[in-house]
Amino acid sequence: MCGIAGAFTATRESRVPAVVARLTEALRHRGPDGESFFADTLPRATRCSRADLPVSAAVALGHRRLSIVDLATGDQPIANENGSVWVTYNGELYNHLELRRELETLGHRFATRADTEVLVHGWEEWGVELFPRLNGIFAFALIDRRHGITVLVRDPLGVKPLFLGVSGGLTWWASELGAARAAGLVAGDVSQEALKLYLLFRFIPSPASIHPHTWKLPPGHYIAMRAEDAGREPTFTRFHTAIRATAAPRDQDEWRDALVSTL
Repeated sequence: MCGIAGAFTATRESRVPAVVARLTEALRHRGPDGESFFADTLPRATRCSRADLPVSAAVALGHRRLSIVDLATGDQPIANENGSVWVTYNGELYNHLELRRELETLGHRFATRADTEVLVHGWEEWGVELFPRLNGIFAFALIDRRHGITVLVRDPLGVKPLFLGVSGGLTWWASELGAARAAGLVAGDVSQEALKLYLLFRFIPSPASIHPHTWKLPPGHYIAMRAEDAGREPTFTRFHTAIRATAAPRDQDEWRDALVSTL
């Protein structure tokens, strides 16, 4: 379990690094082994500590790490070779070795053994077509500095949480909604629509959240945002995983037999 956080605005502002620092601090319990940041005003391939966060930025990432894979060089956020793509990630990729081998064959160079690095090189190679290839549980935020895009992604089963919200022209995200409350981004008011959903279903379905102007990224969805989208209600796009269980029916006859057997 790790904690991820981030924020962006249409232009460089002092509140972006400050908000990300507060969100990341509120996620300390999710990642006791380390804390690192990235902001777009840093040199291209530079990760920094809290003390070295720039005064202002248009977009920033924060990460609290629980060390599992690649204890020595797996600190996040992680970048590609030239620092044009950055990612902060919470999860586990079961097929990262297979994806790594394929990407190395295509010419990508890896600097770590962490499964996280598959995401930056996979995005370089395949873009949004990376997401259906991922077999695992994950929530991650990716910055593509080449095209000015910020992307949030969540695994198809929704195992890993990811919340986001807007506040005065700023879009933020975090692994827990409580981090946004601790950071002063969410007041105590309750969304009336979300309350109706809770009374109807005994839980609040995605993408709704209990507070106004906040959302849960639905399982198996992503958001791609540009600077002009900062502070606006997000558009959620679904992706269909290409991962299939080996025991799943493969054709119409097998599906018919499985249905009859189950009934």
